[in-house]
Amino acid sequence: MSVWEDLPVYCYSPTVLGVVVAFFKMDGVPLALVGHRMMQGNVCQRLAGRLLRKIVHITYGIEIHPSAEIGTHFYVGHIGHVVIGEKVKIGNNCTILHFFTLGAAGSGARRGYPQLGDNVYVGAHAVVIGDITIGNHVTIGAASVVTKSMPDYAVCAGNPARILRIKLPKETPSCVE
Repeated sequence: MSVWEDLPVYCYSPTVLGVVVAFFKMDGVPLALVGHRMMQGNVCQRLAGRLLRKIVHITYGIEIHPSAEIGTHFYVGHIGHVVIGEKVKIGNNCTILHFFTLGAAGSGARRGYPQLGDNVYVGAHAVVIGDITIGNHVTIGAASVVTKSMPDYAVCAGNPARILRIKLPKETPSCVE
């Protein structure tokens, strides 16, 4: 996965100036993603990635574990206390707002990390913990604590989070000839 695949999410202008502005206007989120992506490279890239990750963690409070699997077009809307745990898996096109935690819960054989599907939206101040699976196209409300798996197209909120409704995709009409 390339750092360049994440640029369209943060960049409003495809020019060189737009790319430079994108990396510095989001208060460290793109820098944290660059550091994370560098950790999958060669020895020199891993060393530079580790240094960049440490600077971003101290400066902005963003902690993305190097072994976390993050899909393309991952977007963090605002900065503030970002924690992504060791074995967390995040699908493509996910949006997560500020002050969130994706991490481990449980002990022994029950210890685990969450897996987020594609096109997941997580509201501000949300906590998603434990060995759970969040399906595709799921919306998690602000300040929710999710400790149980959620099916595809679910809208959930609360502490503990519960399913409020299932928003089925609109069917596309088939062409009748």
